Amino acid sequence: MMKPQNPALPPISFVPHYCAPPQEIPVELLPQLLTGRVMYDLVLPLRRTFSQVAARLGAKAAKDAIREPKSHLPAVLPGGVFSVRKVAGLERYSGLVPEDFDGLDSRQEAEALKGRLAPDPHTLLAFISPSGVGVKALMVLPVAHRHSYNWKMAACYCLKEFDRAVDPSGKDVSRLMFLSYDAHPHWNPYAQKLNWDWSAWAREDERAFGKIKVVTGAANREYAYSETEDNRAEAARRRSDELWSERQAPASLVRSAVAHLDASALTEYGDWLSIGMALHWWGQRSGQTEMARKLFHQASRLCSEKYQPGQTDTKWKSFDMSRRWLDDNCVTVGTLFHYAQECGYEFPKRPKGLGRGLGRTRLPKGVPLGGRPYG
Repeated sequence: MMKPQNPALPPISFVPHYCAPPQEIPVELLPQLLTGRVMYDLVLPLRRTFSQVAARLGAKAAKDAIREPKSHLPAVLPGGVFSVRKVAGLERYSGLVPEDFDGLDSRQEAEALKGRLAPDPHTLLAFISPSGVGVKALMVLPVAHRHSYNWKMAACYCLKEFDRAVDPSGKDVSRLMFLSYDAHPHWNPYAQKLNWDWSAWAREDERAFGKIKVVTGAANREYAYSETEDNRAEAARRRSDELWSERQAPASLVRSAVAHLDASALTEYGDWLSIGMALHWWGQRSGQTEMARKLFHQASRLCSEKYQPGQTDTKWKSFDMSRRWLDDNCVTVGTLFHYAQECGYEFPKRPKGLGRGLGRTRLPKGVPLGGRPYG
């Protein structure tokens, strides 16, 4: 007897490049994308590089070697439909949770894990990662649950059923999942929603200790996705970007904002990218690209253990190649000011060129200049 196809498969968002604006697509397109010639041509060189570097220097060096080219692969946001690639841009939550299994020793081990995921009734999709020695999967969970709760449920399930820990990055609902090439991805359009009381198991099973933070209570089990502090912070950053979309800030103000940044502003790779994109936007429109590049280096040096001048310059050049996508995404110098304000920066009360009375306006957090950019 033929199984009825799951009628509730949700749409997700697709980005052809990490700087591109999200586009809504049906999740059913993923198997076609993963098996296509485009992904074959993009991914096979990465796998060759990974294999060659791993043979000489080890898996960690090989992962670092493909990090930059991998960031240019097409990707999806399985968390749902997004207007922009930020938490605040989520318009419809999908209930799909990405599971990333890293640290496998070989392609054979990755294929074996994919084979174990295939008969699982809750696994919608499983495929080999771009490196060739990892597995990415999507599991179906209830839309009514909070994403962080769904991720913990799925992570515990993977520990229990497959004895594998998953990458914690999946608990970010706006996290990108890079596409790969797999001639035979597992696809189960009949996948059923996973819904089980994982918290009791997590307390009893030692494999969950230190990996899953146990949260209990009905409010966490049945919590519709709603605005959080992160949502409000992202919304403030977007408002700041909109204010600066037409006019420019003086160079002295930009230098001052960068000087107020501290290491807390660059805790995540995405934060570093956002600050670089904002400075690139300002440099292109003010005609001071070299100053903007040096300010990007100045900000990057705040994380001294990660700072590499060559990598910083390479990333800066990638902003040139992605300029049209950055324009569409409206990453402006307002993003820089948002990060600076989070670090305690305050705008001058009466900066030069500001209209009468605006300098005394009470500014909401994250929105500079009382709703009007500098002239």
